[in-house]
Amino acid sequence: MEIIVFDHNANISGYRKRYEELCKFKDVKLTLVIPKYLDYYNGVKTPDAILENAQYETIILENTKNGKVHRGFYTDIIGLIKLLKKQPDIIYIFAEPEAFYALQIICLARMFSKNSKIILTTFININYYKTKYPYQWSFLYKWVYKYNIKRVHGIMTNTKIGFEMLRENGFKGRIAYEGLGVDLTQFRKKDVNLLKSNLKLNGFVVGFIGRIEYEKGLDTLIKAISLIKNNITVLIVGDGSYKNEIIELAKKHNVNLIVTKAVSHGGVADYYNCMDVFVLPSRTMSHWKEQFGRVLIEAMACGIPVIGSNSGEISNVISNAGLIFNEGDENDLSKNIVKLMKNDSLRNELIKLGKEHVGQNYTWDRIALKLYGMCQDLVS
Repeated sequence: MEIIVFDHNANISGYRKRYEELCKFKDVKLTLVIPKYLDYYNGVKTPDAILENAQYETIILENTKNGKVHRGFYTDIIGLIKLLKKQPDIIYIFAEPEAFYALQIICLARMFSKNSKIILTTFININYYKTKYPYQWSFLYKWVYKYNIKRVHGIMTNTKIGFEMLRENGFKGRIAYEGLGVDLTQFRKKDVNLLKSNLKLNGFVVGFIGRIEYEKGLDTLIKAISLIKNNITVLIVGDGSYKNEIIELAKKHNVNLIVTKAVSHGGVADYYNCMDVFVLPSRTMSHWKEQFGRVLIEAMACGIPVIGSNSGEISNVISNAGLIFNEGDENDLSKNIVKLMKNDSLRNELIKLGKEHVGQNYTWDRIALKLYGMCQDLVS
């Protein structure tokens, strides 16, 4: 079974693990196509080094230099056509149905790879197709969405509600739940005493890793910590437009806050291991709610108990392996943090459940198996 994958995230080496696992199926021959430019933390990133001993071929294609996923294209049209002329059994495009580069690949595949089965992915949990896309020219994204879902054969959804929304929007092909994965050789318990010392972490450490934006609800976290009369340090790893506001809010509420810049995917596990609890306090916006929460499964894999708000997909990802609070409610969040500070048996139970939950549902071999199953269904 010949598979060509287009995945912008695979610009980052850590996200190629899915395809390493997919290649372990003996009948799979895989080509991984990644863009030269990726929009990453308000900058543009070029690909991490390509492994020479990989079981798949990796091709870097020139794309629009802003690295935008939805609004970008591959500019190396000749290279793209050459790939499609290989007539693969499966074309897997890790992109939303409204993505312009998905449209580009689908249109060219109809001309040069007519017999290939095409699979898209989605993190849909707000039905923009029925309302309005949060971009200029929303009608254009609606047209692209409608065009694409009529011409693909399968969609891997990363949200439970995605099944319902895809059917509501008229998609008639196969749908399967995928989810994101975590590399357990990288995300695990580690000795990070030196890093803790360098960061000057004191007391009980409550952490967050990710974009520092308003929708991530970090103001709720700061206010929650201000309600707890204990020696607590808040560690935030990341960057974003809301960083200065969070720093000022922490000063106002006399919260001990340490903010470090964004860390590469290869080094972020060390920072999880500096934490006593990880919190994802996202809030639902009119145009966005948490679509998965990859940081949750990474923290659980490292043996860090997690607390998440009830925004979007967070409750489904955590399941019974962590604590959930009402989004925007600092009182509710503070009570959950205190539970984990004072109840060692609960803390240890959640650590155990978290590791089991990730091992059973979110390792890369599990994720690869789901994609392989979809591919088999389509070519059989």
